[in-house]
Amino acid sequence: AQKLNTWLASVERLAVIEIGAGIDVPTVRLFSDQHERLIRINPRAPQVFGPRAVGLPLGGLAALEAIGARLLADQLGGHPLWPKCHEYRTTGGRGAEHPGARAGGFRASGGVRGGQNFS
Repeated sequence: AQKLNTWLASVERLAVIEIGAGIDVPTVRLFSDQHERLIRINPRAPQVFGPRAVGLPLGGLAALEAIGARLLADQLGGHPLWPKCHEYRTTGGRGAEHPGARAGGFRASGGVRGGQNFS
């Protein structure tokens, strides 16, 4: 615990990405909830608290792919590419939704921010 606390004290802008931590054994969630910047990825329990926390009701892979697509879109000049990234993710580039698109409950918009749903 001391090494973790020393490391945490040295970090200026910590962001916690929590993937799949359930509510039955809350140890990880209790740690995550102590930090202002939190991305909680959990298809069954994405609830978060605080204005800078985001809960994504997705499976781990779908959420990381969506985050990656959004970061790529932002690097390429903003949001115009985001619909194309989402289209590729949900259709596999084939123009119609492919079976893996809904794995983990993937949605282009939606989630939980500060304890409230948004879309």
